[in-house]
Formats: sequence, C-alpha cells, structure tokens
Amino acid sequence: MDHATVSLPLEASLDERDGLYLRRAIAMADRARKRGNRPFGALIVAADGRVLAEASNANGESGDCTAHAELSAIRLASPLHDREALSAATLYSSAEPCVMCAGAIFWSAIGRVVYGIDAVRLREFRGERLDQ
Repeated sequence: MDHATVSLPLEASLDERDGLYLRRAIAMADRARKRGNRPFGALIVAADGRVLAEASNANGESGDCTAHAELSAIRLASPLHDREALSAATLYSSAEPCVMCAGAIFWSAIGRVVYGIDAVRLREFRGERLDQ
C-alpha cells in the first residue's frame, strides 16, 4: 500500500472534558510502560462525568495477551453498570482500539470512543512500514 493512498479518519473537535479524560488515559499509558507493558491506558466515563472504570495495559506483567487497557476497563465496568448507562458513556483511550477491543466496545454498547492517536499514526510513530 502506498502511503499516499492511506485515508485517515475524520478528526472531531474535543471539548475541555474530553481533553481532561484523554490526558488521564495517556498518563495511565505512561504508568503501564513504566511497569514493563506496552503503553496503553483507557477509562470509561459516565454521562455525568463519573469514572466507571479505568485500566492500563497489563500484557507484560500478567502474561495475558488480552489484557489490553480498553478490554480490561470494560471487564471492570460491565458487571457493575447496565447497558443503558454504558450506552451513554464514553471510553477514552490513549490510542485507537485494536479489533479485539473494538469488538468488546461494540458488545458493551459503550456509546462513544475518544482516542489519542490513530492506528496509522501509531505505526508511523513506531517506525513501522505502512506497506506491510
């Protein structure tokens, strides 16, 4: 794939609250990295601003390949909050959720996702070739 043909998703404007929670997800990603994990963090925030759950990536320390931040946050929130509450919530993630996490977001009915860096830019940042 030629880099010039990559189309990036439309970017939405974020408000002050979005910025606050997104910065918190990024700080959680930094904590994950300091613990020897890949640097990803996520939190789920209710419509009224209450944090329903938060998690950092824990692949390295747990040995669980599914211990992604988004999936872990959903595992914490979904037994405690009904689908109506989750459908009104926002999941904030330091990076674009992977396919596994996107599936979990879909099944949880979380209504909105805000992330810090998209998958294409993340691969570029990591120095990976885009034509692979």
